[in-house]
Amino acid sequence: MKPKQQIDHNAAGDEAKRLLAEDGTANAVLKDLRTAKATRKEQLKAALTVVWSALEAGTAVNGFSTKEEWCKEFAKVTIRTAQHIIFGRKKDDERTDVRLDITAQIANVEFNAQEAHCLVDFEQKRELKYQGARRSGNDFSFGTDNNNPTEEEYEALVKVDKVVWTHTAMDVSGHVIVTVENEDGTTTEKELVAALRTKVTATIKAMRLWNKCLTKDFNALVKDSADWHEEKSERHSRSAKNGALTRKKNSKDEGLQFVKGMLEKNKDGQAKKQKKVKTVDPNKDLMMRFRAAKRLA
Repeated sequence: MKPKQQIDHNAAGDEAKRLLAEDGTANAVLKDLRTAKATRKEQLKAALTVVWSALEAGTAVNGFSTKEEWCKEFAKVTIRTAQHIIFGRKKDDERTDVRLDITAQIANVEFNAQEAHCLVDFEQKRELKYQGARRSGNDFSFGTDNNNPTEEEYEALVKVDKVVWTHTAMDVSGHVIVTVENEDGTTTEKELVAALRTKVTATIKAMRLWNKCLTKDFNALVKDSADWHEEKSERHSRSAKNGALTRKKNSKDEGLQFVKGMLEKNKDGQAKKQKKVKTVDPNKDLMMRFRAAKRLA
C-alpha cells in the first residue's frame, strides 16, 4: 500500500496569497482600462461632433465633403457606428416589447402501477379591447370591462353601442406530456405521483411559467384520477359479482329445464304405452272357443 501523500498547507497558503494579489492587480488594471475607455469615448464623441458639424455646414474634412465618404474612405467605419458614438444607442426602455405572455395549465394527471404522466397545456394569446358595435361574432364582453352591469343595463349599453368587447387577435396553443415510469416495478403509486410532481414542477419552472396555483391544480387532478380508479375498480367488482350470480342462476335454470324435460319425456312414454292396446279378432276368438269345446267333447 502506498503511503498517503502529505499536503503542504503552508505552500497552499502562499499560493492563495499570490493568486489573490494577482487578482487584485488584474481588477485594478481592468478598472483603469474602463476609465481610459470612457475617457477615450468622450474625446472621440467631441471630435466626431466637430467633424459632423463641419460636413453638415458644407465644409470639407480631410478632403471629403459628405459623411458617407468621410466614414468609408477616411475613418474606415460605417456611418451608423459614427452616429451611435455621437448620439448614443436607443435605450432599452424606449423599445417596444412585443412578446406575449404564455400561460401554462395542468390539464390531466393519470397514474397506474406501471407509469404516471401529466398533460400540461400552453397558451399564448393576444387580445384587443374596443368599445362600440360588435365587429365579430367571436368577440366577447366581460362584466368587469363594463362595470358589472345588470341585464337591463347591459341591454341599454348594446342599444347605444357602448359595450366594451374583447377581440382575440392571436391564439396559439400546444401541450407537453411529462412521464415517469416504474422501470423496476418496485415503486409504489404514491412514490410515482411524488416523482411526477417533482418532474412537472422542474419542467414548468425551466420554461419560466411556474405559478403556485399549479400545485393546487395538480393535487386536485391526482385526487380525481384516484377517485376514478377507485370507482372503476368498484364497477369491475360489481360487474364480476353480478356475472357470477347470473352464471349461477343460468346454471340452475338449465338444471331445472333438464329435469323438466326428462319428466315430460317419461310422461310421453307412459302415454304412448297406454295408447298401445292389443286388439283381438272376434272371428278368430270364436274359432278358438269352438275348437276347445270340441276337444272336451
